[in-house]
Amino acid sequence: MEKDYTLISIYASESTRADRKPFHEAVLKAVQDSGSRARCVVLRGIAGVDGSGRVATKKIEILSLDLPIKIEVLVPESAAAALMDSLVALAPEDVVMFSQRVTASAGACGQKR
Repeated sequence: MEKDYTLISIYASESTRADRKPFHEAVLKAVQDSGSRARCVVLRGIAGVDGSGRVATKKIEILSLDLPIKIEVLVPESAAAALMDSLVALAPEDVVMFSQRVTASAGACGQKR
């Protein structure tokens, strides 16, 4: 069965904070509290370049404390606007966030029907 979803992609860093706690934890809590049956994953990058052009990589010990974080939230289309508003309210100015509408198939993908 295919359903319409919104995929919210968020780019931040490990040092990004929301109300003095790690930003990714605040996002997970907002998704959980939304009751929207959204799915969320937090990915930690091994290297990245931020908006100022600064490189963060595990190779440079000092900068390895601020590696890039990508958060993806897949939320049913009907609940997307409310959740997006909540996430935007949490996000500091250095966070990049965008959304796109997607159609997803539920169930056993790749199996014969």
